[in-house]
This record gives sequence, C-alpha cells and structure tokens, in this order.
Amino acid sequence: MALALPMAGMGMPALQGGRGAAGFRSADEGMRPDQDLHEQTKARLLALKQHAEKAVLRRHSVYDDLELLYLNYADPDVLADDGTPLNPQKRSIVVPATYAAIQTLCAHIYATWTARSVLLPLQAFPPTEDAAAEALEAVLEAKHVDDMTAVKLWGWLLDAFKYGRGAILPTWQTEEEDYVETVSVPLPGVLGGLLPPARVQRRGRRVKQEGPVNVNIPPRALLTDPSVPSWEPQRGRFVAMKSRRSFAELFDLEAQGIYFNVKAIPKSQPQGLETARRADSAVYGQTAYELTNPLATDDLTIVDLVSFWVKLIPQMWGLGDSRRTEIWVFVLANDAVIIRAEPLDNAHGKFPIAVMDSCLDVHAAVSAGHIELAKGIQEHIDFLYNTRQANIRLGLYMAFLYDPRFVEEADLLSTQPGLRMRLRGDLLAGQPRSMTEIVHQLDVRDVTASFLGDIGLQAQMLKQTLGAPDVLQGLPTEERHSATEMGGVIQHARTRAGQLGALMWGQGVVPWGMLEISDCQQYLSVEEYYRLSEEAARNWESTRGYALVGPAAVQGKVKVAPVDVTMPVGREQMGPIWAQLLMALAKSPLAAQYDLGGMFEQMAAAMGLKNIGDYRRKSPIQTQVMPDEELKAEVGRGNLVPTEVEAGPMAAALAGLRMGGQGG
Repeated sequence: MALALPMAGMGMPALQGGRGAAGFRSADEGMRPDQDLHEQTKARLLALKQHAEKAVLRRHSVYDDLELLYLNYADPDVLADDGTPLNPQKRSIVVPATYAAIQTLCAHIYATWTARSVLLPLQAFPPTEDAAAEALEAVLEAKHVDDMTAVKLWGWLLDAFKYGRGAILPTWQTEEEDYVETVSVPLPGVLGGLLPPARVQRRGRRVKQEGPVNVNIPPRALLTDPSVPSWEPQRGRFVAMKSRRSFAELFDLEAQGIYFNVKAIPKSQPQGLETARRADSAVYGQTAYELTNPLATDDLTIVDLVSFWVKLIPQMWGLGDSRRTEIWVFVLANDAVIIRAEPLDNAHGKFPIAVMDSCLDVHAAVSAGHIELAKGIQEHIDFLYNTRQANIRLGLYMAFLYDPRFVEEADLLSTQPGLRMRLRGDLLAGQPRSMTEIVHQLDVRDVTASFLGDIGLQAQMLKQTLGAPDVLQGLPTEERHSATEMGGVIQHARTRAGQLGALMWGQGVVPWGMLEISDCQQYLSVEEYYRLSEEAARNWESTRGYALVGPAAVQGKVKVAPVDVTMPVGREQMGPIWAQLLMALAKSPLAAQYDLGGMFEQMAAAMGLKNIGDYRRKSPIQTQVMPDEELKAEVGRGNLVPTEVEAGPMAAALAGLRMGGQGG
C-alpha cells in the first residue's frame, strides 16, 4: 500500500507511488548520476521545468502587487522612477475596499459550501449503493476534522480570488507504529489441560492513523503545462511543484525506501524559490523560505526540490518496455540529481491536484483574479485618498513666508506643539514696516474637498464590479426601501455570489472530492467506528449514531453531490419555517409518508437545540386497546370524550403531542 509521509519546510506531503510498482527503488538500478539514463531523464525534466517557468514567472511580479494591494499596505521603501519615495513620509495607505469585497464574497461562498452536516456531501450511482456513499461520507468527515480540511478549503478559495488561481494537493497518509502486547498461549499436549495458559509478549506493526492529507499549493510553487489552460491541469502533459527540505529529512525518507541518491545531491546555496512572498518588503520580513541559518550543520542544509507528475510512454523514455501512457513521479534535487522515479499507482490515474479559478476564462492560459479586475479602480481610490490626506497635512503643518534676517529659523522650523519665534534684535530696529514683512502664514486652500464624494462613487463601482454590494456586506443603504424591495435586492446579490460559488465548486471541489473518494476506496485499511450523518444514521444499524466502517463498506460508485447555491437561512427564520411546514403536513393526505419524529428533531435543531434526541424515550409507551363495547359504555358514562381526527395518523400524532404524549 502507498505510504505518504508529511514533508517539512512547506508542509508538502511525500508524493504517492506504488510500493510494488515497477520503478527505481535505488541508485543501483540504473539511475545513478553518472549513468546515461539518469542524465537523459534529468535533461527531459529540466526542459519541462524551464518550459513552464517561462510562462509563469511573468505572473510573479503581478502577484507581488496583488498581495500588497490585498493587505492594504503601501511599501515605504518603494521608489519612483526619479528615485524619490513613492509613498512619502511613510504615511500612504491602501483603502481596504478590495479587501472587504473579497472577504465578503469568500465568506458567502464558504457558507454555502459548509452549510451541510458534512464537508464533502456524496451520492451513489446507482442509488442501491447509498450505503457506500454514507460510509465514505462518515470516513472522510472524520478524517477532514483531523486534517483541518475546512481551513485549507478556505485558503484554497482565498487563493483563487487573490491570484486568479488556487490549487490544492490531495494525498493519502498512512502512519504506522510498532507495538508490544501480552497474549495468553495454551500449553501443548497434556500440559495444556492441566496448567494455565502461558503469557507471552508479541511484537508487531500496525496502522496508527490514516487518512487524506490536503496541502495548499502556493501560486508561485505550481508549474503546469502552458500548452493547456491552467484550470484544466489534467489535460496537460505534466504538473510540477517546487518545495524545500533539509538533508536530514531526505536521509530519513531514503531509509524508508522512498528516495535514493540523497548522498549524491550537491550542497549548493538555495536558489531564489518562487514560493515565498516578497522578501524585500517590510510587511513580510524574512520567512522560512528565504532564511538560511549560518550555524546549521550539514544535515540541516536546505535542498531545492521540484516534484513532477509526467504523462509518458516508458519505452520512449528508456524506463521500461511498456508502450502505453503512464503517469510517473519524479523528484529532482537542486536541479542536479533525481532522487525518485516510479509510476504513480493511484487508482484514479490522474494528477493528484485540483485547480480553481475565481474569474474563469476558459480560453486563457491563466485567468485573472478579482483583485486584478479591481486594481485600476482601487489605485484611483488610493490616489484620491492619499492626495486629500497630503493636503490636510499641509494645512496642519502650516506654510509660512519669512525673512531670515529678522527671525531665528530654528524656532520657526521646530516641530514642537505651539509656535514661538524669537526676533533677532540686532537687525530689527528700523528695518521692517510691519510684522507681516517678518513672517506671514499662507492661506492653504482645500482643493480636495470633493474627493470624498469621488471616493464613494469609485468604491461603489468597485463593489458592483466584484459583486459585493453593501447589502451583501451587511451594511445599511443610504436610501430607504421597503422590506419587500430590500428582500429582492438581497436575494439577487446572494444569487450572483451563489452562482459563482457553484461554478467554483464544479470546477475545483468536485475533481478534488473524486480524488479523495478514489484514494479512500484504495488505501483505507483499518475498520473503525465513525459517526454517521443524521440521515445516514436512520438507514444504518448504528450505536448512538456510530457505525463500524471498514475497507469493504466504502466500495461502490460514489460521486460528489451537487452544491446547493442557496445561501443558508438564519436560525431565526428556519425555526418558524419548520414549524409551519410540520403543521401544514399534519393536515395533508401525505402525512403518512413522512417521519414526524425526524422532522420534529430537524425543527428543534434549526431552532438551536442540537440534543433533542437525548430526551427520546428508551422504550415505547405501553398501550392497551379497549374493546368496542366497553369503550361505548365509558363514553355513555361520560368518562371518555370522542375526538375528531381530520387527517389520519399524522394529525393524531400531533394531537398526542399537544396533550403531552410521546409521538414519533
């Protein structure tokens, strides 16, 4: 079974590959740096890397500007063409209009994605395999909690909006451990019936934990085939990813049989790696990607890695006799030594990557991001705001005309509060005719007063461009509207954001989910108890909502369910909706087709009571049917009163609830 181990440095997991697949497990198999096959393969990989870098490196300077724009940061060290500071006096700011719009859109889309009881809802094809879908949901939901996948999903969504493209790497990690247990072994022969069993220790190895591990790929670290649009990486010939690791980690993975040729890697100074953000900006400072420890020992020396997934024909590359296209995994260290080369044995047969664009252009090599669309408007807003601030400072600092023959210049140039000027007595007598000839304050005219209105119009244009109006941000509108009119405006704004979320779900989340489904069906090895969703718990024989799920239970034709683009309704609205629906159904002929108890629990959950099931009776109420003759006699005596039931068993059940009985 494949073994994926966590990587240090950037947190990248080791590339999955078949433990028993045909590949190169050591340098002695023909992949030493001094052998022709190694050099030929390395030349091919370097050509792919350079081909991809030529296309993507042009975007990196764009990423620098987008990051600073999103962070509302004006770099004080940036110089204009004439060498003067572009942001004088380090007081320039970026108005957070784009930041607010991006956060609003991400929050609404993320709410639609996470509004369900499970992070990744599944459905079976055909429906007869619903049990497999429910089992997979339970397993993946539990593993997603351990992996903090919800946080990584947010980072993936935010990358797509900021850079135009977000990418995530799904892998499967299996961690094993050694164990020692004491067992009882019966003695052989006659002694086995006379003496107690012997207690002996047994050693073994078992799975400690397993599950999906998802990693957000930095935009600068991803290299895709430039001959296909970036939103369709599976159509390309290759996908590559840059990362960094220490020699200590590489030696450890070599001991596990994952890497080879580690000792042959030349110890060179790490090159400029395009995974980090701006290193020359005070807002970031030094990060782990640029920092080199001068006291580090040889085993902590950093190595630049490029991991490749390549579609190739082994016979044409000299890697085997097969003439069919396969996906191979390569790891190139310091652009000099191949330390991994083997086929990818994942059953899905695809690159283990999912890509998502926010402003999808199906014909563009790389789609523009939302920040790029708003960049021109945002820069104009910043110009207006900073110009007005500079004009205000000019008035606060005051501007003077003065004759240096009559005043002490040091007093005039002082920045202390309050202005006290000493007159120079040796030159004062008989020289000036009035004090205005000695010092005169200039009138500063505010020519930027109208800029505030212009800023408001530009900000409104930016919100409309990005699809994040005030109502979507929870801000009151300047004009008064009726409740019906405002409801329609809010609904239209939510629909626009919801449709964008549905597009990004289909483009990115669905392919990612299918990779996770395939890996779980292929690599899950341990049978454990998992908590079922509320709907699944009613279909399984479970213990308080838990079921024992193993490798066999998750097999079947399962796909990712379509996302509901409707924005979630608040609890204060959902509770009354469920109550009205329940009462309306009680008077309907369809009442017998629905589960009253299940709907009542759903209504309670919508109102905020999550543990309503704790109050359910452990055993049903014992009832006794009275004979018809005795029943008539009791009615005649006035001890019983007949009750009219309008709509069958559902109305009767509700009547029982109103009288304090137990329904459902």
